[in-house]
Amino acid sequence: MPFADSIVAKLLLLTPPVIVSMLLTLLNARDGYALWSISLGFLVTQTGYQLDIGKIRISALEILLVVLLPILWWQSNRSIKINFRLRRSAYICLILFFAYSIIMFAISMINHIELDFIVNEFKGFLLYPLMAYVVAAGLQKYEHLRLSIITVVFMYVLVATRGILDFARHMGGGAWYDVYRTSGGYAPINTYGITMLTICMLTLGIGLSLHDRRLKLLLLMISAWLFLGAVVSVSRTVWIAGIGGIIALVISGRRGKYAIGLLLVALILFLTLPDQVAGRIDQISDSSSDKRSFYLESGIQTWKARWLTGWGWGVAYWYQPTIGLVPAEDMPWYHNDYLNLAVQVGAIGLMLYLGYWLQVLHTAHQWLRKHARSRAFGILLGGQMALVALLVSAGFEHVLWKPDIAGLVGWVCGLMLACMRLHDDEALQPRAA
Repeated sequence: MPFADSIVAKLLLLTPPVIVSMLLTLLNARDGYALWSISLGFLVTQTGYQLDIGKIRISALEILLVVLLPILWWQSNRSIKINFRLRRSAYICLILFFAYSIIMFAISMINHIELDFIVNEFKGFLLYPLMAYVVAAGLQKYEHLRLSIITVVFMYVLVATRGILDFARHMGGGAWYDVYRTSGGYAPINTYGITMLTICMLTLGIGLSLHDRRLKLLLLMISAWLFLGAVVSVSRTVWIAGIGGIIALVISGRRGKYAIGLLLVALILFLTLPDQVAGRIDQISDSSSDKRSFYLESGIQTWKARWLTGWGWGVAYWYQPTIGLVPAEDMPWYHNDYLNLAVQVGAIGLMLYLGYWLQVLHTAHQWLRKHARSRAFGILLGGQMALVALLVSAGFEHVLWKPDIAGLVGWVCGLMLACMRLHDDEALQPRAA
């Protein structure tokens, strides 16, 4: 649901605040990054801010990250605190992944792989994990944290409303077994469904942790609305990723009764769906499934041929049983980010990348077990549920590098980092006598 439909209108809308806020950031890094952290939250809701340069698709969010990251590095030893808990093992994994990716980038260039193929994949897998540090650098107060979340949740409630209304008007016809699938004009259908579910998990985790009954009820109602918005996409990934988020809730401890209740509500909702919708969701074999089987087999066979180091960024093949590996004319989408990554950078790159995200989740889990009474508990719990949902979705869709969804991965991780740091800062403050 972009605010502008043309490139010119988008530039006119973005240029003045970008210039002003960049100047503010250079003059006063602390306030500048606070503004940018909230602004980046807004941009993850605006999937229309993208531009194709040849075959390379870039977004406003990616351009801003390229500018903000060097400024953050330059000013980090002065006025911005980035001494995050994850700077040990997880940060090391990310640095090693970055270094290995640069090497594979050079190899791809030497092998004369088309630059647009290389850049499309390379930039996303590297930029969006780093976005977490940009977001967390600016969220220095709980007020900033809340404002960022409120902004994103409000925007996605509007998107979900548009999707639900669109579905209600068109139900009864469409391309998928007489089921109308909708994204409300927001993004590709599965991308829309996954983003709705992600913010649903975030608000759900926050809501379940509140003591104020009225605010808890409000957030639970918002979560239900967002989930309904995800359901009208008629995406099977939404249900699988939702289960992943609920499992994260159970593992966090002391939330088992909520998880059981949520699963029962989801089951009741599924049983009450129109037969056409439910039939599409539990359809195991259809044209989409057949295509995905072909993609999966192609990816596995390509990876097996060079499983340790990978083929290099921008390289991929289709697999034909009677022929073998056939070079792809374009970058094939294996509908699995991990397989997509493994084909290009092998087991080495995949393990480093997964190591980063697993360490993020492990650190969050350990923190939740120790700080159940922290003001940041609910946000971190919701962030963990949302991140798990995104990482599960990446096993079935392209989530971790695409300009229209991957920003959520970095934003959610940034919220989690900010929560841990804010709690630590508060704990270090001397108590009033």
